[in-house]
Amino acid sequence: MLRLFLIAYLFAFTLCGSASAAVVFYEDFGTTAPPSPGSTLSINDYTGLSSGLDFEGTAVTADTPVSPSFLSSGYPTASGGSQAVIHLDFQQVGSLVVRGIDTTPFLPGTFELSFGYMLGLPGTLGPAPIEIFASTDDIEFLLVDTFQPLDQNGWQFYESAGLQIPLSTSLNIYLDVAVYNDNHLDDLRLSGASVPEPAGWLFLSCSFGSLAMNRRSRRRD
Repeated sequence: MLRLFLIAYLFAFTLCGSASAAVVFYEDFGTTAPPSPGSTLSINDYTGLSSGLDFEGTAVTADTPVSPSFLSSGYPTASGGSQAVIHLDFQQVGSLVVRGIDTTPFLPGTFELSFGYMLGLPGTLGPAPIEIFASTDDIEFLLVDTFQPLDQNGWQFYESAGLQIPLSTSLNIYLDVAVYNDNHLDDLRLSGASVPEPAGWLFLSCSFGSLAMNRRSRRRD
C-alpha cells in the first residue's frame, strides 16, 4: 500500500512540474527592410513586433533602432532576422525597455531570461556590461542580473535561470548599457514556472493525506 501511495505522489509531482514551464514573452524583432542599406527604423515606430508588449529605446542621442544589419545566428534560439540596436555616444547610457509584462501567473524565483547579443564594433572600446533591471513603477529599480559580453566578432548567447523578478501585472524590464558602441540584441525571451493548476495541487494534497492515514493505520495495527 505504501508503494502505491508513493507512486501516486510521484505522479502528482510530475503532473505539476511537467506543465509548469511556460514562456512569459518572446520577441524576435521580426524582419524589416529599411529603404536603403544601413538604415534603421526606430523601435518606438516599428510595427513588426510580435510579443504584444511595448518596446522603447532610451538612448541619449538616438532611439534604439531595429536593424537587419547582422542576421542573428550561432546560438540555439537564433531567428535569423532583425534585431534591436542600442547605439549611443561615449559614456552615455542607453536602454532597451520592455513594458507591460504580466509575471503574476508564475512562481517567484523561477524566471529565466535569454537573448542573443552581438557587439557592433569589437576591438575598439570593447564591450560594456549589460545591466538588467526590473521595475513596477519606473521609480524603484531592482538589479536582476549583469551580462558581460566578450570582445569578439559574431553572436553570443546570454541565458540565466532562477532570476528574482517581481510579480506584477505591469512589469518593466530595462537592459542598460553605457559605452560608445553598437549593441545588437535579438530573440529576447523570458520564461518561468507557472502556478500549478488547482487539480494538480488537489491530487498532490490527497496523495500526502492518504499516505499519512496509511502510516497511522499501520501504527495502530
